[in-house]
Amino acid sequence: MTRALRLIFPFRRLAVWLGALVLVVVLLALSVSGIVALRFLENRLLDQRVADVERAARNGSRLVLDSAYTAEEWASAAGDLTGTRVVLYRQLRADELLPWTQGAVETGTDPYARQVVARAQGTLASGLLDRDGERTAEAAIAVVDRSRTPWVAVFSRSASDVGGTVEVVSGRLLVAGLVAAGSAVLVGFLAAYALAQRLRRLDLAAQRIAAGDLAVPITDPGRDEVAELAASLETMRSRLARTDASRREFIQNASHELRTPLFAIAGYLELLEDDPDDEPQRDEFLAAIKDQVGRLTRLSSDLLDLSRIDADRLDLAREPIALESLAATVAADHRARAEARGVELAVGAGAALADGDDQRVAQIARALVENAIRHNPAGTHVRLDASLEGGRAVLAISDDGPPIAGADAARVFERFERASGGEGSGLGLAIARELAERMDGELALVQGPAGKTFRLELPAADEEGS
Repeated sequence: MTRALRLIFPFRRLAVWLGALVLVVVLLALSVSGIVALRFLENRLLDQRVADVERAARNGSRLVLDSAYTAEEWASAAGDLTGTRVVLYRQLRADELLPWTQGAVETGTDPYARQVVARAQGTLASGLLDRDGERTAEAAIAVVDRSRTPWVAVFSRSASDVGGTVEVVSGRLLVAGLVAAGSAVLVGFLAAYALAQRLRRLDLAAQRIAAGDLAVPITDPGRDEVAELAASLETMRSRLARTDASRREFIQNASHELRTPLFAIAGYLELLEDDPDDEPQRDEFLAAIKDQVGRLTRLSSDLLDLSRIDADRLDLAREPIALESLAATVAADHRARAEARGVELAVGAGAALADGDDQRVAQIARALVENAIRHNPAGTHVRLDASLEGGRAVLAISDDGPPIAGADAARVFERFERASGGEGSGLGLAIARELAERMDGELALVQGPAGKTFRLELPAADEEGS
């Protein structure tokens, strides 16, 4: 297909080949319409000429053929009356005709006169004939004199001028077609040039994005498909700009997150070396070191999970999971930390059996509970509820703390995003959503006047199969 297009449109400029395409289309349209129109015009003119001769025959036949006229005088008078050439035949027998002047027309050779003789008296026959290379419109009609002697009058008029009229019209049509084709090519070229310029601007914008310049917005004044493409590119640019800014911020945060515990661990180790015999102080330093090692472990685990997800190398088991038991375990693991922050943890009485990876579902639940403890003030109530809704197993982590601001709520599941003034790497919720989707589930935030809820929906497991 691409090769065929290159053969048809070898030009490298959009304006040139669009202009050429417009020219070809216009010429084809003019050629087809010209042929059809000229043929239609010629047929109409010829039909009109035959109709005129038929009318002349009917009018001329009203002239009474009697002794006041000779056959020649009657034909001349009928011709003057109708503006046609008239030949009068006398019917000798049913199948024999005799022209009024011997030798003017061979006896019995006029086809329309013979048609009239073959029909009833008073009928009319008409059509086009080629007489000595000249087309004529003819009509024959029966005429009876006062003595009831049958005659046949043939009225004719040349149709050769029809061809001349068609030639004049075709010449003018050709001139008009050339003017129209030139105008169409000019307009098509200008329109294609304007379109090419718009596409060129989008190409330059794409090159800027590829080079890493994400500061210049992409705009287009139109309202067509090119404008839609520009809007899509602008959406991509803005998302890349946010991602790039978040990535830079994440690198700074990650460096800080890594440097802070490492410096703290190094400091505690130096203190232990200075005074290794103070057992209470040693225990305190070891607990602090353990806490800092936990921070490093969580950060490295998040980075490892993120790299596995991006490389599509994350292995997930599929097994029945009792969400109520999992919620109780997660709540027990975080209860001490929640109490230290003044947050009350509770587990609902509902039950649900989900189909998924037990370790990864627990990881999602821990991330949501840690997020609720970290980002809510003291006195907040956090509740974990398991339920079955419409064939889906749901684990909901709800709190009655303040809502997440609109701008932060819209990006809460994006990578490297943290709530304003928040702590952490900004990867926990992003990884949680990725894990949920990999298990054919969904993780969503629902906010209301009474608080907010993170809903983890997973496929429900078959209790009989479990």
